[in-house]
Amino acid sequence: MPLPPDTQIVIAGAGPHGLAMTIHCLVAAPHLRDRITVVDPSGQWLRTWRDQFARLEISHLRSPGVHHPGVRPEALMKHTRAHDLPTSGLPYGLPMTEAFSHFCDDLIKEHDLASFVVRGEMIDVHCDEQQTCRVTIATGEQHTMLPNSRLIIASNPHRPNIPPCAHSLDDDVLRLGHQVDIRQLGDLTGTNVVVVGGGLTAAHLACGAAEHGASVTLASRDGLRESPFDTDPGWLGPKELRAFDEIDDPSERLRTAMAARNGGTIPPWMFERLEGCSNAITILEHAEVASVASTADQVWLATGTAPSIEAMPALDRLRDRIPSVDGYPVPGADLTLADLPIHVTGRLATIELGPAAGNLWGAQRAAERISHSLTGIDLRLEFHPIVLHQRPDAPPTHSPSQPSQPSQPSQPSQPSQGSQP
Repeated sequence: MPLPPDTQIVIAGAGPHGLAMTIHCLVAAPHLRDRITVVDPSGQWLRTWRDQFARLEISHLRSPGVHHPGVRPEALMKHTRAHDLPTSGLPYGLPMTEAFSHFCDDLIKEHDLASFVVRGEMIDVHCDEQQTCRVTIATGEQHTMLPNSRLIIASNPHRPNIPPCAHSLDDDVLRLGHQVDIRQLGDLTGTNVVVVGGGLTAAHLACGAAEHGASVTLASRDGLRESPFDTDPGWLGPKELRAFDEIDDPSERLRTAMAARNGGTIPPWMFERLEGCSNAITILEHAEVASVASTADQVWLATGTAPSIEAMPALDRLRDRIPSVDGYPVPGADLTLADLPIHVTGRLATIELGPAAGNLWGAQRAAERISHSLTGIDLRLEFHPIVLHQRPDAPPTHSPSQPSQPSQPSQPSQPSQGSQP
């Protein structure tokens, strides 16, 4: 669905996926600068992402350095060298959190994006027959309507996975993993902490508690499994995606993608950290937690979340028009939802992009497809010598007679305010 003249672009979410989406749109079509609004409850780029990494004291990312919100694969590594930022020294160039955050700040400055984010929450979406939406945003007690809009959901709507044992626990005992701030734990000597989960977040929580003096029990429903990445690298290119793209049935596509992720895994460097805390951590593998003894002072759930389009109340009136499987929407090749002027990124795009949709690789792929759909410009032809395989019904690439100039985004003569309510 090409973008009609004067249509606004509303991006829900100011995390890495929303940032990638904004940058790709502007690089492909700089004239869209005054037509983009990014809505996020924090009102800031990457605020939630930064808070999550800081709370768990995560020192570096799990995604290779070529995956990031920008358009040039080599940009993050070049930026790290140019600014003499710390490196992890790990295989695949896994970037340090500090370097990645610094790079994203530079992207925001380079593209003059500071004013793009509106602090608010999307509360209602109404779509008409003209291929546009009316998006209503709540900013405090004030409601602002953005008519004539194309919506891009980059906010990761989801529901927490809560094991049955947790329902009987008091709020002062039970905490979800994202609620734990390791920096604020203080001295936990004499405290018994149970961490439920078997992935990277569970390992970070267990080590964090142990390093603050707690006696920790790490209970994993499956055995702890070592893997450098949460999805095999074959899923980042034609090796796995070619066969995946030949599957027509959405339910089968979702089953295949979920099997490829196969629950939580822990990279080798994190296993080394667990081993360093082994005197304080008891690991229970293949353990289904049925109940929690009164001797547990704290129970931290690192059992993950499930993406769900139904977790976004703003779309309630459109629910019957959005095909889905187990909460995952079924998007088209350009990541639109049925005949609606709505695109999805992140884990909501799993049925189309595959098991790595929620990763930074997925942020790049979604931004490329959606910006191509909106502008007719395929940035992969400029920045990726090898175009990855994609489904036959994907939009065609732009003609060489319609060249883009992605390396020279325009600078506005005045600060962008036109789309900001």
